[in-house]
Order: sequence, then C-alpha cells, then structure tokens
Amino acid sequence: MDFQDTEIIAITKSEVSESNQFDFLPALFGKLMVHGEGYIFNLMRKMCPTYVGGQWKYFDLSNGARYMAPPDRNGELLQFKNDGNYFEDNISADAAGVIVTLIGLSHLGSSVYEHDELLANELFENFHKLRDYALQHPESNAIFRAID
Repeated sequence: MDFQDTEIIAITKSEVSESNQFDFLPALFGKLMVHGEGYIFNLMRKMCPTYVGGQWKYFDLSNGARYMAPPDRNGELLQFKNDGNYFEDNISADAAGVIVTLIGLSHLGSSVYEHDELLANELFENFHKLRDYALQHPESNAIFRAID
C-alpha cells in the first residue's frame, strides 16, 4: 500500500444540544457517569488554576468519540499544567476539555479493567477515537505534550 495515496478523513465535532445532554454522560462513561463527570471536573480544577466552573459543553465526534469541555470565556486562554509531566502552557477551553477527557478515560478504564473488562474496553475505545481527533486539533502539539 502506498501511504501517499491514503486519504485522511477529517473528524468533525458537533455540540450536543441541551435536549440530548441527558444521554451524553452514560454514553461517555457508562455506569461510571457520575464518577466520571466528577473526576473530569476535579482534574480541571487541579490542572487549571484559572478555572472557575461554569456550564460545560458536550461534543460528539464523527468517528464516534465524545468529550466534554469547560466553558469558553470569549476565547480566553486557560493557564494549564500537568505536574505529572511538567507540562505548562496557555490553551483553549476546547483543548483543555480534550486533555482532561483523555486523561479521565484512561484513568477510569485502567481502574475498572480487572472487574469490568467490557466497560474498560469501551472507555479505551473512546480514548483512542478521541486521540485520533486530537491529532487533527489545532492545538494537537499542546494536547499530546499534556497527556505524555
């Protein structure tokens, strides 16, 4: 196969409407929906000292992945850091959402793998699909440095 002839298909995102948000967290985290949402919020508080809460946005991706992102305050960049790998940068709310969702999916999948392999595999599948989207994200370099 000649990789030069391989077509890259763009992964698109669409914001989940308010009327469909009720189904979003179970689709993202399965039976861990309450724990998963709380874990993501706590990660954001830990990694973003300027985070002040607000109404999060939920996104579906054309490749089947999902993620959640904190409110975008008029394009203001967020001071973001991961003490675990010394990452520190100013990034958009959308990139922050991709990062914390990726970290959350990885952590939750690993934590349930021994007693619920099916759920863990669903979480890991979303992680990999979201990571594929992150490769195309305008802030992909920052996202991958943050999750490394």
